[in-house]
Amino acid sequence: MDACAVIAAEETIWLLADALWHFEHRAVVSAGAGALCLSLDPALSLGVELNLITDVHTYTTRRSRAHAARLMRAQLPPPSPTELLCDGLSSSPRADAPERAAWSDWIGPRLSPKGILGEGLMAAGAWQCVAACQGIMSGEFAAATVSLVGSNQQAIGARFVRADSGISHLSAGA
Repeated sequence: MDACAVIAAEETIWLLADALWHFEHRAVVSAGAGALCLSLDPALSLGVELNLITDVHTYTTRRSRAHAARLMRAQLPPPSPTELLCDGLSSSPRADAPERAAWSDWIGPRLSPKGILGEGLMAAGAWQCVAACQGIMSGEFAAATVSLVGSNQQAIGARFVRADSGISHLSAGA
């Protein structure tokens, strides 16, 4: 295929919000959607390319969320003061601790969309990717990293770069 639309959506229902509240009292559940168009055609890239996607690292009763977050982090480039980190922190000390620890060495700017928009579950992952691409499209950053240590018992990361950087694999258009 030449292009692929990646869409993440979440509809909030009271049952889901109530269930999440039992695990995390500070969680503010939100709904919405986000999308990216991944294309091999540079004309569709909007100046942003997907450079890297980590392996999926699951966490269970046998493998901690912190361990999965560390494994994901280890597959991404070292910190750079000029690269944006779009993390999944949501202002919840307990829930954020594993991801915060995995990125404790980050020296560049950070953006935490969930802290502003709420816990959108899979939609929040799309929001993070769109924010990363927007940071590059604006010219403010040459690269942006996305960290997803989500409620789906998985940790996964991605890195987007400016299309003219010469280190890309796939194009992304937000």
